Amino acid sequence: MTLQSSKTTHTSEKPQRTVLVVGAGPVGLAITLRLALAGIVVDVVEKESRVDEEPRAVAYYASALNTMNKMGVIPDMEKVGSVSEGFCWRKPIHADGQ
Repeated sequence: MTLQSSKTTHTSEKPQRTVLVVGAGPVGLAITLRLALAGIVVDVVEKESRVDEEPRAVAYYASALNTMNKMGVIPDMEKVGSVSEGFCWRKPIHADGQ
């Protein structure tokens, strides 16, 4: 095996790099959007043939909402979802009243 030498020309421009995100779930898509908004080229790979559109969360904590707000997706979420000032978890009433 021989090593080949190569000549590198330095320019003032940084080379464009691509980030690979594995998984198109909520976290994968969120980081993809954040990177894209920062001007970074992103490729996403997902094992499923489609993105699951069924919600998995009934509510989001403040830290998640802050991140979504920074990404600019809150207005779109409000159009298709519902906004609540708060909620209360209650246990189901069983047949014995307990």
